[in-house]
Amino acid sequence: MQRMPSTWSPGIRPHVLIRRRIDQDTAQLISCLGRVYQKDGYPTGIITVEDRKQFLDSNSILHTWVAESNHQAIAQVSVCSADVEDNLAMAAWRKKSPNDEVAVLGRLFVDPDSRGSGLAKQLVSQAMQWGRANGVRLVLWVLAKHDGATRLYEKLGWELFDTAVFHSKALGQDFDALCFVAPESSP
Repeated sequence: MQRMPSTWSPGIRPHVLIRRRIDQDTAQLISCLGRVYQKDGYPTGIITVEDRKQFLDSNSILHTWVAESNHQAIAQVSVCSADVEDNLAMAAWRKKSPNDEVAVLGRLFVDPDSRGSGLAKQLVSQAMQWGRANGVRLVLWVLAKHDGATRLYEKLGWELFDTAVFHSKALGQDFDALCFVAPESSP
């Protein structure tokens, strides 16, 4: 990825920068994602360093933003394309509204030591702004057990539009999932 112009983001600590992800962030994000997995088990089944690298570098990613503090990438969110078969929220939304231009918000995580500072809200808001500017409706799915993520999306005006069951091949388990769609305009 090329380095994109960065902007300071209001509402969070002044030493945090929200910017496009660059290749040099990958090692820091792999490490960060390992800490997130140890604390939360997220992302489900993404256990090894190679799993984390593949999770971060998926071919479906359209855009990724990171939160940087002290020259360290400490959080990220991505907007991805998705085939109906590959994503619970996309499949559910296509049944409801087959002609919408849609992308998937995902791969959101914040280093456990940086939580509670508004980074997730700022990153999701950045992705929502991109969606509105490009005429793309964003959808996502989240495991029902992740209450904090669910509260964040609801506070930002996301609408629960379906429920589903996610089957983790890596863990051989089923999990209840919630499907959300972004508001058409800012909350």
